[in-house]
Amino acid sequence: MKYLAILFLFPFSIWACSDSSDVNELVAYASILEPTPFPKQVEAIGIFIPSEIDKAHASLMNINYVNGDKLMLQTTISVNKASDWDLQTNPALDGYSISYFYLNLSQVNNIQITVYYHYPKTKDGSIAMCGPVRNHKLSDLMAVKPSKTN
Repeated sequence: MKYLAILFLFPFSIWACSDSSDVNELVAYASILEPTPFPKQVEAIGIFIPSEIDKAHASLMNINYVNGDKLMLQTTISVNKASDWDLQTNPALDGYSISYFYLNLSQVNNIQITVYYHYPKTKDGSIAMCGPVRNHKLSDLMAVKPSKTN
């Protein structure tokens, strides 16, 4: 009987940790914040991701530097919902969370990004262990032109 219960729960755990996007969610994108006038310089890059997916909130972002199939460096950065100042400056950021990091643009094709979302605690105080996950290549995010201008 316990094996039947495990088999019954298995499909739901896969669904809860899904990395497939929903057609209604905002489109993630990245852009250079203030381009430097010198080639091959380190640039400030903004990553703009949906703040909420299926009632789960963006919590962390992993930045992975890969060389071919080999992981060279991984770091975790925080994800912050667009502030009131961001929204006053650019109302199109409503619904987005933003992370920033610096990168030499010659390495854009070597960066992979994983965004983790978490569900809020339920009314009885329990937590969901697994929320949606979104995987992106930085080069793909930089090619996206958001439907709203920023």
